[in-house]
Amino acid sequence: MRYLSPIAASLCIGLGACASAPVHYHTLLAPTSTENSVNKNANLLLTVLPVIVPRQLDQSNFVVRTGASGVRILEDEQWAAPFADELRQAFATLLGARLGSPDVTGLRYPQGVPVISVTVRIQRLDAWVGREVQLDASWSVTSSQKGRDTPILGHALIEKSAPGSYDGLVRAEQQAVHDVALRIADDIVAARW
Repeated sequence: MRYLSPIAASLCIGLGACASAPVHYHTLLAPTSTENSVNKNANLLLTVLPVIVPRQLDQSNFVVRTGASGVRILEDEQWAAPFADELRQAFATLLGARLGSPDVTGLRYPQGVPVISVTVRIQRLDAWVGREVQLDASWSVTSSQKGRDTPILGHALIEKSAPGSYDGLVRAEQQAVHDVALRIADDIVAARW
């Protein structure tokens, strides 16, 4: 029988210790819901513009709060795309489903069909693992229809419980984004576009 030399054994142990923790990827898109559209026969199209986020959040890595003033940027818990892209896709999907209107951002569409443009700015997103998520968001909605040039402005501060670990944190962020999307959709429906 052959034995490993002490150098080879030390090398194997050392390389094993260098192995990094696996990266876990998450998305803000919750599984498809059966939420009813409030505007099924809408003859309008929707564009959701890129979401504006604070610079420290505009990355794939999770940014979580620690205490009153600390933050941690996590290497092993990440969004499937940069956070602003995750947000835009989530808002486009949720608003499209709620309004019964397709998101045509970046696509050509027929002339004469009203287009609703939505801009969302995330003022703050504070996330404490095992505790809560606070989402502070503002938005503006405009229409391409003549005579409808006054934008609708809105704001929401959403707080959600985030029990458990990172999965609980993601669910809380999904719910907070969902609540903001519902408020935006309600504004659009109330405007009777």
